[in-house]
Amino acid sequence: MELREKLRKLRTERGLSQQELADGIFVSRSTVAKWENGLGLPSDASREALAEFFGVPAADLRTEEPEAVILEKNRKLRRRTVSASTVTAILLLVLVCLNSWQSRQSARLRESMGQMDLRMEREFEGARVLLSGEFREAAYTPMLARELEQLQTAALYGYCFDGFSGGDAQWCPLSQALGELNDPAIFALLTEEDCGTIADFLENHSYRNDPELTESDVAPILDRVEAVLAEYHSAG
Repeated sequence: MELREKLRKLRTERGLSQQELADGIFVSRSTVAKWENGLGLPSDASREALAEFFGVPAADLRTEEPEAVILEKNRKLRRRTVSASTVTAILLLVLVCLNSWQSRQSARLRESMGQMDLRMEREFEGARVLLSGEFREAAYTPMLARELEQLQTAALYGYCFDGFSGGDAQWCPLSQALGELNDPAIFALLTEEDCGTIADFLENHSYRNDPELTESDVAPILDRVEAVLAEYHSAG
């Protein structure tokens, strides 16, 4: 069993959320999410804190494979999953556009769409949690670039399939705006306060919001991104 699976098992067996675990060992929730998604490994100090928190030997939380091998393996697996889901979503979109009047009457298609929606929600939530941590660091990284693309894909799916999806439609314009920051030169124009504001928003909202987000909820971030883009183009 890989470390990410051990951590998730230990946490869920005790009925803890990622936030509760993070608070217990004094790290952020996004850090715990990275560990459980196989996109990061605990430092020696964090490993000792986890062992003490769960009451297990620290040796049980060590891995036999080098960290670089584990991270690369899980990143490749995630990329394959994302690509397959994206292709499937596009194919389903074509099907619905061609047969929209029939699809709304089809219980079978509704069930399939519901399953796809759950899959996209998982991918959206994974990207949202990781992006929250990346923006908190206020640095442009390859992981931030990948997760921005994934957030856009999942949010666009939820918007196009509004009749089926439980996703909040306001994520679509917001994710497209954040996608405009997916350039090192543009990202560099963000202040630490800007990055903190985006990180807080991503941390405090999810794929499904009740009540749903309004235009006024996302307007501050949209306005700030527009200002950054204007600054970038005027400098060029």
